[in-house]
Amino acid sequence: MKYRLIALIAFAFISSAISAPVYPSKKLDSRNRVKVLKKYWSPERMTHPSQHQDYSFRYIINVIDGDLGSFGRGKVHYYANLLSLDPQSIKNNPRICSSYITANHRKMFPGQISLILRVPVVNFGPMSPRDIGSHAASSYSRAVRYFNELYASQKQLIFTPRQMLGSSWSEILLTGENESQYDENGEFERVKSTGAILRCLDWESIKPGLKSLNPNIKSKKIDLKQDEELAIQCLLGKEKMAEYEGKSLEQIHSELSLKNKKGQGMSVSEMRLLYLSNFYQYILEENSDFTIILFDNEN
Repeated sequence: MKYRLIALIAFAFISSAISAPVYPSKKLDSRNRVKVLKKYWSPERMTHPSQHQDYSFRYIINVIDGDLGSFGRGKVHYYANLLSLDPQSIKNNPRICSSYITANHRKMFPGQISLILRVPVVNFGPMSPRDIGSHAASSYSRAVRYFNELYASQKQLIFTPRQMLGSSWSEILLTGENESQYDENGEFERVKSTGAILRCLDWESIKPGLKSLNPNIKSKKIDLKQDEELAIQCLLGKEKMAEYEGKSLEQIHSELSLKNKKGQGMSVSEMRLLYLSNFYQYILEENSDFTIILFDNEN
């Protein structure tokens, strides 16, 4: 019995050692270490939102309606991007402030709408396991210098996914388009959005509409073409939903787009609904696998 116990302990130790992620040695010189570490952030290691499972996912996200605005450039920039029809327009931004979340670490910067990003390794800039406020820097190069002031050596500017999961939201600086490297189609490597997260104001009222949803589940992908009413309610909450009862996303898109063109004032809720309707139009027109995922409102 004693030897069997020892054997079981040894087997468990060996198994955990094999399955545990192995990261490059700190003895590597700074440039090579950064190059190797970037491979741990390749798109293939992240989850495509079409394969979303509540218990297992890894996303790089950009909160587009946060308190500080889209891409950290202020509220005017946020509203301008919120009206954009194509969610791929994020690639046009020279500097994107993003963060990393997993099924076990869901903390997101305040906001209700986040883009899920596909990021080529060459588009990664410096990182931090905590939010360091690089939005304060007015350009990408200044933001990089800002990171450099906080971390003493070059090797500290790229962290492993495991190291990025701190007690609050993390920060990853990205370039929307990398003009020094081409993809397989001969185009510049670009950051793309493959889906969006909608953080629900009233998750408990949403859950009955999600078929066969386990009570402990905190997120669920939906088919926006089939479940548009759930998505609208997610952004508005149960009470405000009454104002849009019976309206489709196409109707909402038409009404709010006209209101915007006339220069009439729009509330934040209307801005968010317009952006949701833009997602809907994008999916219809592009026949895309762009995926919408509903999250509860907890951090």
